[in-house]
Formats: sequence, C-alpha cells, structure tokens
Amino acid sequence: MIEPVKKTVFAACGPHEAFDIFTARIDAWWPKHSHSIVASRSGGAPRSVVFEARPGGRIYEVCEDGTTHDWGQVIEAERGRKLLFSWHVGRPADEASEVEIRFEDAGDKGTRVSLEHRNWDRFGAEAQATRDGYDSGWDFVLGECYLSATVRETA
Repeated sequence: MIEPVKKTVFAACGPHEAFDIFTARIDAWWPKHSHSIVASRSGGAPRSVVFEARPGGRIYEVCEDGTTHDWGQVIEAERGRKLLFSWHVGRPADEASEVEIRFEDAGDKGTRVSLEHRNWDRFGAEAQATRDGYDSGWDFVLGECYLSATVRETA
C-alpha cells in the first residue's frame, strides 16, 4: 500500500471562509497555467475552474471554447468542516484517487486545513511516481490557495 499524501496549512480566516476559498473561489487562485488538463496538453490554460461544493457536484475546468474536462466528483461537503471528493485529472473516473480536506478552527492561527490524498494503488505501475508528484504539487496548490487567495480577498 502506498502512503497517502498528507498536508497541513493554516488559513488566516475562519473555517467557513477557508472552505469557501477552496471551493467557491477556486477560479481566483487555482494555478491554471501549470495545474490543468489544458496546460498539460497544450501549454495553455483553461478559461475557468469550477468546484460544485455539494454531494454529486463536479470539479472541472472550462476551456475557451466552452468544453469541459472533469477533475473529480464531490462525495461529501460539509461547509466549514469537511470535503471529500474523487480526483482523476486527466484519467478516467474509474481510476480516481480520493482527497479529503478538513477545516478546523485553530484560534489565533485561523483555520487548520488538513488534506489527505489517498488510494494511489489504483494507478498501477505508475502509482508511486504519481503520488510523489502530488506530494510537491499539493504544497504549491495549497500555498496558492491560502497565501495568495486570502491576501487577494482581504487586500
């Protein structure tokens, strides 16, 4: 079994806002030029990224021509507490890994945002390399989310 990727960051806001930044404001902070299907295929960027924060909701990118590419599907969404979603960027949905994010009040530190990305064994021979790529990738993405997005929203 391949170990999950685990990350923790602190957001300088409350749990509800931290949840909303990750979901409703994803298009404002997601690094589309480097972390999208369009970027991996053509070096461009999608027009937008959408996170429908409800069970059954989609996570997807929208191309300039209006076509969409699914990234995952929401399994659980409890505003200000928890997100659980499948994650299959650039892969068929039946090869999805799973991401769980918890939002916990951390007093003066704001909100503790804990991410666990798991189920790597579904990727076969490339599982370890894929997991290792996401290990550094989530550092970058969470930094974009809670460092630049929070600053942008309060500036």
